Amino acid sequence: MVHWPNIDTVIFDMDGTLLDLNYDSTLWNSLLPKRFASARGISDTTAWKLLYERPISKFDFYSIDYWQDFTNLDIVSMHMELIHLIRYRTNAKRLISQLRTLGIRSVIATNAHPKVFEIKNQVTLLDKLIDTVYCARDFSATKEDLKFWFRLKNTEKFDLERTLFIDDNIEVLDTARRFGLLNLLAIEQPDSSKPNLKKSRFKSIGNFSQIFPHD
Repeated sequence: MVHWPNIDTVIFDMDGTLLDLNYDSTLWNSLLPKRFASARGISDTTAWKLLYERPISKFDFYSIDYWQDFTNLDIVSMHMELIHLIRYRTNAKRLISQLRTLGIRSVIATNAHPKVFEIKNQVTLLDKLIDTVYCARDFSATKEDLKFWFRLKNTEKFDLERTLFIDDNIEVLDTARRFGLLNLLAIEQPDSSKPNLKKSRFKSIGNFSQIFPHD
C-alpha cells in the first residue's frame, strides 16, 4: 500500500488519525451542547441548533476563542475535564517510531487550535515524537483551503511526489489531491466509539500496522 523507499515525508492529521477522535466527539457533540443548554436554560435540541445549525466559517469552527466568545463558557476547562479520553490510535506511536528509524520526516498538519494541541500534547508528548507541528492558525487557513497547502509547502518544502498524507477528513484529502499530493490515505475508524466510516474514493487503513515499513 505504501512503497516506503519512495517516501521522504509523512504528513499526519492529528485528531482522528494519530489520536482517537472520541475525545473531540464527546466534547463537541455531547458536553458543550449540554453545558450551553444548561447555561441558557434551553433544551439540548435548541442548544444544538444554536451552536451548529447556522453559518460558520471552518476557520472559526476550529477556534477555541470563537467558541468561548459565542457561548460565554470556558471551553478550555471543558477540554481539561475530558483529558482522560485523549489517546493514540492503535499503533500510531509505533509507526512514528519506525519512520524516525528510517530517517523519514514526520509532520503534523492539524486544524486544531494551538491551545487544543497543547492540552493533547500534555498527555501524548507528540512534540517529542514528531519532527514539527503546524496548526491551521499558523497559516490563517484550514486544510480544506488550498491556501493552507501553498503556505505549508512554502514553509516545509516537501516533495509532492515523495510525501504521504494521512487524514480522516475526505474533504481535506480532496483539497490535498487538488494541490498535487499523490500519496493519500484515509482512516477507516477515526473514532473508536463509532463504526467504521463508509468506503471513500481514497485508499484507507483501519490500523497503522497495515503500513508498517517493517514488522
